[in-house]
Amino acid sequence: MRVLIGLGLGVGLAMGAGLAYLEFALGSHLRAERTALEQRLHGVGAAALDDQRVLAAAPPFEPQGSAHDAGPWLNPRIEWSSATAALAAYRKTHPSPAPSLELPAKLRALSLLDELKRPTPDGDVLAADTSWMRGLAEFDHWDWERDSPSEIDGASGPAMTLPGFSQLLSWSRIRLLQGAASDDARPAAREVRQVARLAYSTETLVGVQVADALLGMERTTYDAVRAAKGAAAVEGWTPASADVERRFKRVAWGVAAVLTPIAPPEESRPVLAAPASAFGQCAGLAEGLRMAHFARAFADDGALAERFRALGDALSASAPTCRLRRVREAWAAPGTRGAMRGTVAELCEGQGAFCKVLYALPGARAKAAQALLLMGALAPAGY
Repeated sequence: MRVLIGLGLGVGLAMGAGLAYLEFALGSHLRAERTALEQRLHGVGAAALDDQRVLAAAPPFEPQGSAHDAGPWLNPRIEWSSATAALAAYRKTHPSPAPSLELPAKLRALSLLDELKRPTPDGDVLAADTSWMRGLAEFDHWDWERDSPSEIDGASGPAMTLPGFSQLLSWSRIRLLQGAASDDARPAAREVRQVARLAYSTETLVGVQVADALLGMERTTYDAVRAAKGAAAVEGWTPASADVERRFKRVAWGVAAVLTPIAPPEESRPVLAAPASAFGQCAGLAEGLRMAHFARAFADDGALAERFRALGDALSASAPTCRLRRVREAWAAPGTRGAMRGTVAELCEGQGAFCKVLYALPGARAKAAQALLLMGALAPAGY
């Protein structure tokens, strides 16, 4: 009997010591990190909603539609972010059709500002065939996840195969330079604005940043043409203002940053309730959920699990507007597509037996989820 009591006391003391160590090793560190995160996110939710209101009143382009997809035209022609086996498999069934969008290195490395200052336009720039860009006007969105290398590889998060947006940036520079050298630059500006719209419609943070870069390039060209040729040359051409461009650049980052499950509720709840059609909402929701998906298998119960459910509800509510096909597939299957599977072995790989004992203690899984989410928390760039 004494032996059993002694064993019971020993187990109790060991568990108590383990819990104390868990609180010491993780608790205090997590509290400090959470405090720093709360400070970074303070006011970001309200600022993102204000950005969305301003952008709705002065939209840089029409919102994405769902009737005419540019994917069947762009996906076989565009470069992709990595030379994966998926890309090779895709090329076997989708050989690059004409017109080719490949560019020589010289034309890819152009500086828009430097070229606009040249007294004589570059001959290679003027000779480049940009006529295909007019045809993009018939599309109202770009689905890069369907019938593409990305669909074949099925990855989610950092491992995704993405379109080579830099190629579109290069073509857009060329088109704007051609416009500036012509009698009327406004058609070129309209074509580049449409490229920006399609990049934005990919519902990715990188697509939003590319669209913002294109808006900036258009405004730079506008300023140059107006200075060289006068106000009549830009009549009817209204580039995005510096304020609109600034808000457009940061809004999706702000939405994504506050949609982490460990964000202060006063920051995340109003943003979760924003309409999916608001600028930056689809891309922000996609990025926020990708980061949450990584740690979701560890959020078994409690307040954190409720935050994950709220994210899932927002994802469901966005369905009529946001495609987010890959995000939805991943969210329906926790622990897949590169996410943690929720096992102690994953957390303790190469760290010894005590780590496994530690993470078997009550509350350890929730702390693990918080630690993983803090590691992946996005900085609200621009706020």
